[in-house]
Amino acid sequence: MELILQSIFLILHPLVCAETFLLLELLQVSSPLFQHTMVKSEMFLHLPRKADPTCTIWPTKISFSRMSLSALNNCEYVRLEVNPTTKCLLVSPTPSSDKDSIRWIKGQKEHSVRNMESKLFGDEIYRAWGLDPEYNYRAVGRLVSARNKIMLLFDFSNAENWKTKKVEKS
Repeated sequence: MELILQSIFLILHPLVCAETFLLLELLQVSSPLFQHTMVKSEMFLHLPRKADPTCTIWPTKISFSRMSLSALNNCEYVRLEVNPTTKCLLVSPTPSSDKDSIRWIKGQKEHSVRNMESKLFGDEIYRAWGLDPEYNYRAVGRLVSARNKIMLLFDFSNAENWKTKKVEKS
């Protein structure tokens, strides 16, 4: 019986689904082909991306995580301040009437973060911080307070980075 089931498995291997494994388990097949260990999903979570506010910079845009939005109480407009020496980015809530305010969310009722496209900003930040335009950069933020104002500070001096994927134009 086990040999027949192994033969079926080898024939159907690319098509094996959960039901097949359930059937083999019910039949209590004890073959090395069917001895698997469950991989825990936690092994694939990158906690800083899920639990902390993050900011990602590409050569042509900047974006923030949902946690960034939550950390600043889902404010609609922010002001960005860049420190060229420390490679830090400060994000502070601001009224829409501020001349340097930027709407960093999308949606009216259900707010979510958006990619803020700006090649000019990308060029300036990459030049000022000496970043490689072949790479994208991500930093974890932390809440800071000054003058009774809560802000997010992102330190890019030791940021996570990865090579930019080039899109082929046809």
